[in-house]
Amino acid sequence: MKLKSLYSFLLATALVACNEDFNEGIAGYQTNDPEDAAATVSFSATPASETAIDLGNLTEGTTMVKVCSFTPSKVSESVKLSYVLEMKYTAADGTLANRKFKITETGEVKVEELQNLVETAFNKRPVERSFDAYVFEYQEVNKQTVMGKSEKFVIKLTPKAPVIAEAYYMIGNMFKVDDDNDGWKEVTEKGKFTHSDKDVYEDSKFTLIFTTTATDQYWKIIPVDNINSGNLGNMPGDVGVITDGDDAMNGKLINENCKAGKIAEPGMYRITLDMMEYTYEIKKIIPEYFLVGDITSWNDKVAMHMLYPQSDKKYAYITDFSKTDKSAGNVKIWLGADFGEWSNCYGTVTDGDKALAGSLVSVNAGAIGCPEAEALYKLEVDFSSNTYVWTKLDEQVPVTYEKISLIGEFNNWDAKNGTEKDLVMVAPHNWYIGDFEPGKDGELKLRANHNWDIAWGTLTAGVTIADKNYQTLTTPNGNNFIVPNGKYNVFFNDITGEIVFQTVE
Repeated sequence: MKLKSLYSFLLATALVACNEDFNEGIAGYQTNDPEDAAATVSFSATPASETAIDLGNLTEGTTMVKVCSFTPSKVSESVKLSYVLEMKYTAADGTLANRKFKITETGEVKVEELQNLVETAFNKRPVERSFDAYVFEYQEVNKQTVMGKSEKFVIKLTPKAPVIAEAYYMIGNMFKVDDDNDGWKEVTEKGKFTHSDKDVYEDSKFTLIFTTTATDQYWKIIPVDNINSGNLGNMPGDVGVITDGDDAMNGKLINENCKAGKIAEPGMYRITLDMMEYTYEIKKIIPEYFLVGDITSWNDKVAMHMLYPQSDKKYAYITDFSKTDKSAGNVKIWLGADFGEWSNCYGTVTDGDKALAGSLVSVNAGAIGCPEAEALYKLEVDFSSNTYVWTKLDEQVPVTYEKISLIGEFNNWDAKNGTEKDLVMVAPHNWYIGDFEPGKDGELKLRANHNWDIAWGTLTAGVTIADKNYQTLTTPNGNNFIVPNGKYNVFFNDITGEIVFQTVE
């Protein structure tokens, strides 16, 4: 690129001047376009490298990096010189944006400022990004300033970031299929982490819910690139922990000479990876179970009838289980992870058995029959003993409601603007809303018929569903409870006050 040469003379009375001292605040140059350079003061600037400057491959401790070269003007000692680098890019909304930095006479800029620029303009993905660049020279004498501007040149930057694969799989004992596949030799779909549709450098978190049925189950994480290469285990890029058999529920991940982590106790767990930070968090969760049957029209696509946790491995659901023709209805039960897989239903040995109690089976299971039509029953299941019990409610005519809604800080407790969220009654006295997003952390309650006469809250104040996602609400005089920002499916029973906030991954 051939650029104009710099005129080295300065005549303050003949040049365009301004009264601002550049050093009184670089912030003023962060967003505003620079004034037109004086026509007689122009100079050359070239990139320091024709290839991209890799910010992730600099010597440890480097704080400044050379991005361009130019020749400062030859001026008298009374003239103060200062420099600004402008870098332009197209913003996400399609508009042209720019960022300006102080730059040294040798063309150096702070590394952290360049890293921030690339992250803001694009993201942390470690690929080459190009910016149109200009250098501005400010010559100040007697409190008057004249500016020179270089012609355009291009600076290429690659941001510092860890390598993040498009997908990850867990392998280990808990994914054993048979003796040929002991859980370590090949991946299964049950071991695939879920992820949003966003770029992995915008959303670096991956989540997996899995179940262990034995103690001391070991695990590692395999990036999809290693799977595609046909290699599993101890490959560069495999992700694990530092110490073999580490059973910590959170910690750092490594991808060189990694070891296997361990789940010490059987149960259902959620593991979340943050691959930007290379950390993991494991949380034991209450398994989720859903009804399917006559009250759902045997719909195997929409899970809107979650059983409410009573204690460890015990669940219940209260409703009128009748069919549409008013005869006694039948149900089966799905573990949430198996929803839609008919071969994995829980039920009874005898299809349609209407006994008040019985045993649960998960192989060739028949439907569990409600003992009576047009009556409110409580179905309790115990997965520690694999049994179920039907109990008819003493109160057969509880209060009914036209509407039940969520209201709280997410809509500024505003009952007049129509932003409270109505649930839908999916079975008698059972309500549901899908994909509820409060938009921020905050307190809320449930209320009936868009009125404060009947409202449900927690028995004690300060309860957050981040600690336990199912609660029993009370009315009247219930307290506000806290719901962290996120996306939830919400299930509520207006007889018992039981509520579940299921996180939508």
